[in-house]
Amino acid sequence: MTHLKAIAELEKEVEAGNHQIMKIKESGGLATTGGWILNFGEDTIVFQEPKDWSGSVLGDYPPQIDVKTSAKFTHQGDDGSMGAVVYVGPRKKGGSTECAWVFAWYTPGNGNANKTYVEVGPAEDYPKGNIDRWEIIKANLLNAPGHTSHAIDNVKTGAEASSSIKPGYTSVATSVFDVVKIK
Repeated sequence: MTHLKAIAELEKEVEAGNHQIMKIKESGGLATTGGWILNFGEDTIVFQEPKDWSGSVLGDYPPQIDVKTSAKFTHQGDDGSMGAVVYVGPRKKGGSTECAWVFAWYTPGNGNANKTYVEVGPAEDYPKGNIDRWEIIKANLLNAPGHTSHAIDNVKTGAEASSSIKPGYTSVATSVFDVVKIK
């Protein structure tokens, strides 16, 4: 299944009301992003670190996402919902942690366009507690040209990610993390 097809399937499930994400309400004027991440890779991926530029997560981000499953979170803020998460995992089943996937979103809640951004690379470039790329990621998110994003590392890791975000004050953002064969 391609990333676009996987995202479309996640969005269909959300729109059909089959998941809790549809129960997100606009409460107290908060901009809300319901995030979904699908692990389409070869093994379980593990939460590495969050970044909240505006707003915060309700509860916790999923600590891990098993292969071929999805996980969700809700992020809200008075002045918009803008954040990012990093997950890490192996390139192959049972392998060492080599890959990092970054998923960022922005739901301004003021009528401006919602945005999403993904990037991928070696896990060593995103060390827990010491990620120095946050301002670059934020700039790339704010400069994103549309409501979708795609990244692939064909050189080092084979990590791949795609994302999409729906319009609206209360938005749904979906992302697919994967690993491809390096040629």
